[in-house]
Amino acid sequence: MLSHWIGEEDEENGIKLLLKTSELKKVKTSKFTAFIGNHKIFGRFLVFDEGKRKTIQICENFDFYSEMFHVPMCAHPNPQYVLIIGGGDGSTLREILKHNPQKVVLCEIDKDVVNVGLHYLQTYKNALQNERVQFVFLDGATYVKATNEKFDVIICDVTDIYPGEPAGSLGTSQFLENVKKILRNNGIFCIQSGSPIFHKDIVRNLYSLAKKTFKYSFVYASVVPFYPGGIWTFIICSDNLDPRIPRRTFIGKFYSPEIHKIVFVLPPFLKRLLENQ
Repeated sequence: MLSHWIGEEDEENGIKLLLKTSELKKVKTSKFTAFIGNHKIFGRFLVFDEGKRKTIQICENFDFYSEMFHVPMCAHPNPQYVLIIGGGDGSTLREILKHNPQKVVLCEIDKDVVNVGLHYLQTYKNALQNERVQFVFLDGATYVKATNEKFDVIICDVTDIYPGEPAGSLGTSQFLENVKKILRNNGIFCIQSGSPIFHKDIVRNLYSLAKKTFKYSFVYASVVPFYPGGIWTFIICSDNLDPRIPRRTFIGKFYSPEIHKIVFVLPPFLKRLLENQ
């Protein structure tokens, strides 16, 4: 049986993180070429070919990345209305639905990514078919600027926020100001901010903008075994609630109330990165 090696490939940063699969499906979306494979430990996984780089998006097993969005959900006392920007594969959506919100709007720039989740990522299929989910196929910055809806929690599960690329419009002060306008009382905003090793400029820029926009802004970090560097950052913000405090209890494969508190304890190298702005 023919085996394939595919995964993270970033020539600029000199990275290759490859997974071995005996099956490989190639699907063209409007923004990317998607590859779906099946690894003996990580399970089914999704890779995007973004032209300049290939990036591992998600692996169905040991999905600690998506579980880290339990942090904003549990920091809020009653998250009933949730907006997910990106996340068309359904991985983060599956985790958010475990909190039984009344409504989730999933704003995805690439409709074909949702079709990939429906057809090839079976553990996320039920989430994508849930009747509480409303799909909006727009650029996230465009939707946030135009919508009249208000949300308890807004989550950005997007590709790397490089200027000029699909998620680039989310790395601006105007986007954060528009997010702030559509948060309800006690609203919480959370955005993935990349690797503190390979995406230093993204982490610093987003954190700097967040501090200028919200009363509470914090970086938290978690182990993600299938992402380059093995550690990933998230920025969480609110004007009314300290998001470091879990107000609801949830136990996942990785997330727990204890983990919620620990992820805000940053290693010295990451503290220095955030201080040197």
